[in-house]
Formats: sequence, C-alpha cells, structure tokens
Amino acid sequence: MLIKNLTLQNFRNHKILGINFDDNLTFIYGENGLGKTNILEAIHLLSTTKSLRSEYDKDLILHNQIFLRIKSEIENTEDKYNLELTVERSNDFNNKSSKKVKVNQVAKSVSTFSGILKSVIFTPADLDLIFSTPSSRRKYLDLIFYQISYTYKKSILEYTKALKQRNKLLEIIKETGRGKEQLDFWTEFLIIEGTKIQKERDEIFNFLNENINSLNEKFELNNFEIKFVYIKNEISKENFEVYSQKEFILCTTLIGPHKDDFEIQMNRKDISQFGSRGQQRMALTALKILELDFIYKKTGEKPILLLDDIFSELDEKHKKAILKIIKEQQTIITSVYKLKEIDDLNCTIINMEALP
Repeated sequence: MLIKNLTLQNFRNHKILGINFDDNLTFIYGENGLGKTNILEAIHLLSTTKSLRSEYDKDLILHNQIFLRIKSEIENTEDKYNLELTVERSNDFNNKSSKKVKVNQVAKSVSTFSGILKSVIFTPADLDLIFSTPSSRRKYLDLIFYQISYTYKKSILEYTKALKQRNKLLEIIKETGRGKEQLDFWTEFLIIEGTKIQKERDEIFNFLNENINSLNEKFELNNFEIKFVYIKNEISKENFEVYSQKEFILCTTLIGPHKDDFEIQMNRKDISQFGSRGQQRMALTALKILELDFIYKKTGEKPILLLDDIFSELDEKHKKAILKIIKEQQTIITSVYKLKEIDDLNCTIINMEALP
C-alpha cells in the first residue's frame, strides 16, 4: 500500500496544499500551528471516512469556507486509485454537512470507499487511550474495522439505527404502556447485528494476545505479561431477559456492543492504575505495532504508518523499536524539530515552512 500524493483544499488550516510522498519514508517537520497533524488526519480520514478529533465533519472545513476537498493518488497490490472526499456545510442545520466520495472520478458510497486506503496513525493522544472513556476505546476499534470489514461497517450502521428505535420504543412503553409487541422484533434485530460486531471484536483481541509475545525482543518484555482484555457486554436473549425490568425503568438498552470496553493489563493488573508512564507508553506502542500486523493479516496490504510527533513522548528504547518497524511499510512522520535519528535513514524531508 502506497500513497503517492495528497491535495488539500479548505481542510483545517490549509487553504490549498499539495504534497508528494516518498515510497518509503517521508519526514515532515516545522513549528506547531503549521498543520503537520492535519496532513496525517486527512490521510486517515481517507482511510476511515471518520474524523479523529472532531465530532462533526463540518468542523474540518476551513473557517468561513463552505466545503473541503481531499484528493490522493494511491497504489495497492491490485491497482492504482484516485481518491476524492468532499464535505460541504449544510445551509439548514449548524452541525450538519454532506459527505461525498469518488474513486477514479466515479461517485461511490462511503461504506465502499473506506478501507481502499489503509493506514495506522499513532499520535500523542493515543498514549492517553487507556485513561479515556469506553466510547473512545470503542471508536478506536471501529476505525480499525472500517478499513478491513464491510460486514462490520454494515452491522454498526444497522445496529445503531435499531438501537435508536428500540430506545424510543422503551420510552413509549413507559409513557403509554403500548408497543410491547414490537419490542421482541427490535431485540432480535440487535442480537443478530450485535453478535456480528462482537464476533469481529473477539477476533482482534485473540490476535493481540496471541502475538504480543512476538514483541518481547523489541521491547524487552520478559519481566512483564501484557494482556489486552475485551470487556464484552455480551448480547444475547438471556441477558436481555435479565435486564428487561431495568431497561423499562431507564428507557435505554443496557445490553450489547455499544456498552463494550477493553483494558490493557500488565502482570494481570490494569495498566492505567498500576503501570508506570513508561510501561503505559510501551503497551500502547506494542498495540499500534500489532494493529499494523492485524490489518496486514486481514487484507494482505501493509497499511501506511502515520506517526505524529510521538518521538518526544517515547524513551530511547521505544524510539529504537519504532525506527525498526518504519522500514516495513510506507511511513510518514511529523515532528516539531528535525530529528537526529532521521539522518541515517534514506527518506524525503519536508520543511513545512518551505511549502507554498
């Protein structure tokens, strides 16, 4: 998998920006505020069609502009593609926007567009993933599967719509006493789609735990046992029956993948509570490397690795581990400063201040 170039129009702080990438390693540096992170976010947006940092797509559009456009030429093992993604503000609602995508100038659905370009992004914010909310961790999982599984994308869409319908029905039942005969339909629908989602989430956690030991040599983990624990809110008819009365009281669905979570354990203890900052960084670095491997296993394509100014957050041991893997796939690195570690690598170096 290769990304050859990127053109941004009205994206974040970039009015117009065109950039070409090295097939192996591109290093982009410059002061904060110049939009280095925005370049990586745009690439990841092309991969997933979902924003990393904004709840609403319209927030990606440059201030006082009505649309944004991202274009890119990419290659994978099968073909070459011209990708285009456009977001346009809605005139009717403050937070509404429309998103359109094209492949080789032909309009496509968003669900078929995501995953043509595959990428893994590692930012300083990822280092706080273990401290964030369950919804943030579920979003992290979703952004992986949006790139590799059409079934997952379809099930998430159908599940989310059905969940809203079921919650609304619970409210109606509480207020009027009517509609109970419809509840079984929506419950069964959620079980079907939710089971598909949790089956795929099971697969990634099995992969993580089966392969974490392979990183021992890189991270010197011989004295530590890392485990990625899937905290599954298992969706089943039996569990719905157990929580049925509570759901009627609260008017919300309490069972299913929308309640899932995960944690990282070191020596069988939650690393967010019992791990040092260095150990937490080590575990997150391992998770990102395994994410690369999981996408490769599922698709046969090496995803592009996007590293956003993470070297300032890592100690020397973990810097060396990252430097080992950047040669295994196309990698794009951003940094405030030109790193001395890059001097020994064959790469394209871009100074943001020198871009037009």
